[in-house]
This record gives sequence, C-alpha cells and structure tokens, in this order.
Amino acid sequence: MNGDARMDLVSVGELLLLVLLDDGPGTNARARLGLAGAEFNCLAAASALGLRTALISRLGDDLAGRRVRRLSVACGVSDRWIESAPGERTGVQLREVSATDSRLLVNYRDRSAASRTNADLVAIALAAARPRAVILSGVTAALGDPPRSALAAAAAWSRKNGALLAVDANLRSNLPDLEGAKRVVIGLAAQADVFFLGMDEAEALFGCDEPGDALTAAESLGARRVVVKAGRSGCLFRSADGAPSWQSSFATEVIDTVGAGDAFAGGYLTAMLAGAGPDEAAVVASAMAARVLAHPGDHLPQGETLSLHGMLSEAAQTTRSTVPRHPE
Repeated sequence: MNGDARMDLVSVGELLLLVLLDDGPGTNARARLGLAGAEFNCLAAASALGLRTALISRLGDDLAGRRVRRLSVACGVSDRWIESAPGERTGVQLREVSATDSRLLVNYRDRSAASRTNADLVAIALAAARPRAVILSGVTAALGDPPRSALAAAAAWSRKNGALLAVDANLRSNLPDLEGAKRVVIGLAAQADVFFLGMDEAEALFGCDEPGDALTAAESLGARRVVVKAGRSGCLFRSADGAPSWQSSFATEVIDTVGAGDAFAGGYLTAMLAGAGPDEAAVVASAMAARVLAHPGDHLPQGETLSLHGMLSEAAQTTRSTVPRHPE
C-alpha cells in the first residue's frame, strides 16, 4: 500500500490479541491466536473489497502488540497510525469456541494502551490520511475519556472536511461503561451520514423490539441514513425513494457469529463509496456478513480478496420486498 495515498475508510478503536479456545474435553482443548476489535473487523471487510483502510489506535510495545500489528497488516489494514506505547500493554480477549458458535469468556483491556487513544493522535492521523469516510463505534466510547475525546475529534474532522461519517452502535452488555457509551453513541448518531443499529442495541437505547420501531427511533436522532441489523433475519433500511425495505440474510452456514455485523458495515460502506444506492449496499453488506458467519474468528481469512463489482452485479439482480412489520 502506498503510504502517501489517501485512505478510503479510517476508524478509531482498539485491537486485542484474540485467544480462541476450542471446546475440547478436559486438557485436550487447543488454542488459536487471532485478532479482535470491532473497528478492525469492519476495516478488514472493506479492505477485502479493495478499499484503502487504516486504524487509528495504540498498542503496547509487547509480544501481543507486535503480533497484533502483523496480523492487522496481513489483513490489509494499514498500521501507519497505530502508535506503539513502550511500557503499556496490549489488550487480550479469551473466547471459547463450540461446534456451533463462540462464547466470550473475558476481555483483559483495563488500562490497555488502546484506552489511551486520544484526540491529538486522531488529529494528526486524519490530517495525513485524508479519508473519504470515517466509521466510529460504541465499543471505543466505552473505553474511557481519552477514547471519547478521540471519537469527538474524528466526528468534528469529518464534518469540517466533508468525509462521510458512519457510526455503528456496537453496544455490548460486557462493555466497561455501557451507560456512558450509550450517551456518546446517541450524540454521534445525530451527526452521522449512516447509523448502523442492531436489535439488541435498539432495545438498550430506545426500548424497541421491532425493526420498524427501531428504524423510526434511530431516525429521530438525526442520522441521514439508518440501517437496522436484525441478525440472521436480515436488515431494515429505507430505499432511495424513502420506502422501508427489507433485505433477507444470505447466511446458509453459521460457525461463528462474532464480527458478522462489523463485516456488514464494512461491506455497506464500501458499496456506498462506490456509488451504490441503499438497496445495493444492503445486498453487499449482507453477503459480507454471511461470509464471516461461515468462518471461525471475527473476520475473513487472512489474504482473502473479493470483487465488489461482482457483488454489485449480483445486487442489481436481487429482488427485495417491502419489509413486513414482523419479518420472519
């Protein structure tokens, strides 16, 4: 990747060393190492579709940090603005994997290097990267005051410089400061060009348990475009004519659900930056999510590349129907 090239999509967030523990009997369980981070998962999906992507973050100058950095670059996400922090530590996530899904065990992220990502680092990075789009996440909003200042700086830069601003709620019950993250997400959503919202997050933010109600509630915040992710059922959004539309999931095999929503956002934004409309972007997003669901781990296999043109051609031939109130 040309280090001086303008980036297409940039995010601010954390990277964790992922330790996947196979659910084997007794002492026969095996461990595999990978990379975790919602923002990275989104960028990796966009990178697989051909975008120039980069993450703004901090890693400890330790064994875990060095391995995470190598994995990030191998997946096509630039590490140019990932600061190395001597004496600080890289976060670690332990997760047990069963035959049908994965279950989070624990995050070791307290006082990690990433939790000190700040507005100054973001200002320097965005001035150099000049991205066409920025995506921000509620996960980063839960990591403390310095990351929250980083998110505010990224949103302000996007408004000032005309970059597309996307926000993925990404609120999870195990986040260290969920209530604080909710407030930040609501503020960011009001500024967003695109706001991605899962049904669990809709219930946490608005008390909604139906996609249609979630769409209306999220739109009331001021986001220009809202996409409600309803998991394995599909997603709800408004077509170019303003009518609600439903895109069914393409998932046929589910090995690991973690990261599918992040890949959805990466696919959607890639299509949007290529000029696709809401319906076509939803097809690409759903196809990316389905691919991640069929793999263990949080993102596509290292080095996998996909054709956005092929996915857009498929999208043009896909028929969608207006969403029912209770989609099946």
